[in-house]
Amino acid sequence: MNTRPYEYLLAISENGSLSKTAQALGISQPTLSNFLSGTERQMGHALFERSGRVLIPTEAGLIYLDTCRRILEVISQTYHAIASLEDRYREVFTVGVTPYRGSQVFSEIFPEFYHKFPVIKIDLVEGYMGAMWGDQTTNSRITKSFLARNDITPTVVYESNNALLINGMLRAGIGVGFLPASFCLPGQERVYFSITPPLRSLVGVFFSKDHVLTKAQRYFIYLITRLQAKSSQNGSTYLNETAKKILREFEKG
Repeated sequence: MNTRPYEYLLAISENGSLSKTAQALGISQPTLSNFLSGTERQMGHALFERSGRVLIPTEAGLIYLDTCRRILEVISQTYHAIASLEDRYREVFTVGVTPYRGSQVFSEIFPEFYHKFPVIKIDLVEGYMGAMWGDQTTNSRITKSFLARNDITPTVVYESNNALLINGMLRAGIGVGFLPASFCLPGQERVYFSITPPLRSLVGVFFSKDHVLTKAQRYFIYLITRLQAKSSQNGSTYLNETAKKILREFEKG
């Protein structure tokens, strides 16, 4: 099944320019430009408009891009369903994620992963990281250390390892609290204060030291790393040598 037209349009939206997209796809810019012009003629609507040097989707483009994503997802799910019926999975691996951010990240990379590896099955296990959240854990010690250094003795109303719950309590006006930066969005009728220097904890992809990653697993890590780099507030993400190697492998390919 030819899915390249959908992939090309989504890549243009993701990269914001024809030159960057052509380079990423490994095709010439005139070829990509002709493809876009032909698609827009066929649709009878412009799908992108130029804002400075950046291409941004038009209203018609947003509708069409959403359809492209859905088509690719349906195709991936179709291959996945057929493989499961015939028990033709070539590989199965388990991924543990947190209920909020981990699951959110997984849902964002899921379609692209299964488009490339339709016969690879991922068993998803949700759960909180016991070493990261809750009383006497890393995040708890970081926060309490900050309060102690600044001579702050708060009245603790509630402690939880569920950031969604804390977020909901703050939205209801119950006191003040600490939230990850990803929760601090505009238009929520709340006041945010940034801590300087910021409190940080390392979140990443972890696997057994003696485990040899398969190509599918490396691609899974690549998608997560790429997504994290794009969503990073300061535009940078720490990468160790293994992550850098994986990134180079798939950026080239």
